[in-house]
Amino acid sequence: MEDSRLKYFKKYLNNQDVLDFGAGDISDRYYAKYIKTYSKSYTAVEINEKRAKNLIKKGFNIKIGNCENINLNKKFGVIIAGDIIEHLDNPGIFLKNAKKHLKNKGVLILNTPNAFSINRIIMSFFKLGNLKQHPEHTFLFTEQLLRLIIKRNGFNIKEVIYFNHTPLNLKGKIIQFFSKISKYYSENILIIAK
Repeated sequence: MEDSRLKYFKKYLNNQDVLDFGAGDISDRYYAKYIKTYSKSYTAVEINEKRAKNLIKKGFNIKIGNCENINLNKKFGVIIAGDIIEHLDNPGIFLKNAKKHLKNKGVLILNTPNAFSINRIIMSFFKLGNLKQHPEHTFLFTEQLLRLIIKRNGFNIKEVIYFNHTPLNLKGKIIQFFSKISKYYSENILIIAK
């Protein structure tokens, strides 16, 4: 299944130096190869040494470090923070560091799971509110909270997009149905900021 974020990335990648915070590893939603293909240059920061070394072996320019405080001594035209902000100890410090690495007219593309997605609401209902969280997550965000923290750290929001990763099985069809009723039920939030 192709990563549904890619259609939003492409128009910003052409002839840009791209910094990808939290490159991760190869999965069904892996997009580092896509970003590298459509950008002028690709650099990624990955805190997990095993994941980083795996990507380095595959020819990617990966810096091992923490995206909250790494200093690459370079500015980028596009910074991608895909599914990373919800893993961080301090999202505000991360956003300040991203701003430091972004060129004056550069673009930050950030996405995270939606705290109020229909799948979370339904799962929470059936589990009587005792919904287990991803073991690496430290925060859950809504659009309003993202807007506040992003503006607080010097960015201007250009666009907010809601999207889903779901395949078209029964669960996916339910998520798609509710997302058509209201975008606020979608699985994920993507923000483009300058």
